[in-house]
Amino acid sequence: MASLATISGFGFVEVGEQWDEEDGREVVFDVPARPTVRGRTPPPCDCEELSGG
Repeated sequence: MASLATISGFGFVEVGEQWDEEDGREVVFDVPARPTVRGRTPPPCDCEELSGG
């Protein structure tokens, strides 16, 4: 499906599905708030440093 190919590189993870009376089955995706790299969570960022504060 073209729509699945469109989101494939953005870290979306299938989390469930729902039924829509008009469109039928809809697959629900989510993006983790903190993406992992090879199963490891990156260290927290220093937000003050990024904001110049």
